[in-house]
Amino acid sequence: MPCFRVKKTYECGKDGVDYAPWTPGQEVYLTAELAAWVQLDEPGVLTAIPSIPPEQRARRQANLPPNRAYRPPTGRYGDR
Repeated sequence: MPCFRVKKTYECGKDGVDYAPWTPGQEVYLTAELAAWVQLDEPGVLTAIPSIPPEQRARRQANLPPNRAYRPPTGRYGDR
């Protein structure tokens, strides 16, 4: 399902389903059919966010450096 970024405040209902109000900057996942309908109802409200293929995402995860945020506590001069 494609992801879209909302560019301006928007609220709608379609086929008896009310969609929560969307605010600028929010990311929403919509079917292509619903996204096309929203663009017809209010042009320019959505911007498509390019997706990263799963194999490229896995490569990026594998190349991340190890988490060095945690260091065990030591005394003032490095002794425990």
